[in-house]
Amino acid sequence: MGELRESLHARPRAPWPLWLRVAAASAALALLLHGLAITALWTAWVPPWGAADPRALDRAKSAAAGGGPAPLAIELSPATPVRSESARRSATAAAHAEAPHPPIALVAPTAPPATKIASTDLASITPVQASTARQPRLAPDGQAEDLAQPSALPQSPLPATGRTSASGQTITLTRPVPIYPTRPPPPVALRYTVSRGAQQGQAQLDWGVDAAGYRLHLSSHLPGSSALVQDSQGALDAAGLLPERHTDQRGRRAPKAVHFQREAGVVGFSARDTSQALMLGVQDRLSWWLQLAAIVAADPERVATAGEVLLAVASVDGSVGVWTFRFTGIDTLNLPAGNIAAQHWLREPPSRFEPQLDVWLAPSLHHLPVRLRWQSADRVGVQWELQSAQMQP
Repeated sequence: MGELRESLHARPRAPWPLWLRVAAASAALALLLHGLAITALWTAWVPPWGAADPRALDRAKSAAAGGGPAPLAIELSPATPVRSESARRSATAAAHAEAPHPPIALVAPTAPPATKIASTDLASITPVQASTARQPRLAPDGQAEDLAQPSALPQSPLPATGRTSASGQTITLTRPVPIYPTRPPPPVALRYTVSRGAQQGQAQLDWGVDAAGYRLHLSSHLPGSSALVQDSQGALDAAGLLPERHTDQRGRRAPKAVHFQREAGVVGFSARDTSQALMLGVQDRLSWWLQLAAIVAADPERVATAGEVLLAVASVDGSVGVWTFRFTGIDTLNLPAGNIAAQHWLREPPSRFEPQLDVWLAPSLHHLPVRLRWQSADRVGVQWELQSAQMQP
């Protein structure tokens, strides 16, 4: 084996044949010439990237020699070097971004003009004859007039505008609301026990009056429910309470507000961008407590005989509706504050989405509410009963 290896290494290599060497040299020369030709053609067709176009340079020199304005920029060769697909996409996107776009005309939606109802002085209200004799009023001498005669109480025209109920249906409000004589109660603090089924809670209503107007504050807490805080403030006149601002806060949620803009003649809502026309005598969801008491206290027998009281009430959800309270009789109530005789007033639910409301007003306490009950058909009702009443200075 060793001798064979030595013999192989010692054998001299045969040189390439002449024809093979000539063929290899010819092929190498052909490849070199081919590469030089391709390079020459590429250089003649595509100038280097960013090189200036000779025609542009000639035009610039001509403009400078002739005294004309110098060009702002030198044109580049229109030829484009070979670039990758991503580079071409980036360049196309940049060109679209820099290209000017034609202006787009924006047309604002046309909204119907808002109806402005001027505030009306109560002294200038023209009495409107009613079709029935169920509206209370007093004769000029202070004596009760015969209820058989048509009532001449001034009416607050309720515009034929709609409100949306909890069911999403639009309700048209067209029934006029009378302007009643009133006798508001003196300042007082009322404490109530609140119950819903087996749950028991506490609530307090503070009513104050001074030269600037009135203020109402209600706070309620019932276990298992969010705490309720309501406020109402405004002015007083012969027609009773004139709310200016009402707020409603439940639990930790942000409060909702109702603004009564009497100069503009509208009611605004923080929860909605729309507004409602301001009606004479309109109340909020808290002031109606005292307004109903003031109307009944002005002439209890006359109002009870008439059988109903109409109140326009604005809610924080952006609706304004007419509430009809009907007199059902006098009940003796066994309350935490004692046995109290009270007039029972009932507001029947206008739809199945709203609760029935029962209110008992006590003549011995300036017709203030001593019991209130909200009863829905599909849930347990909530009842407030008077626990104590403390008159304020």
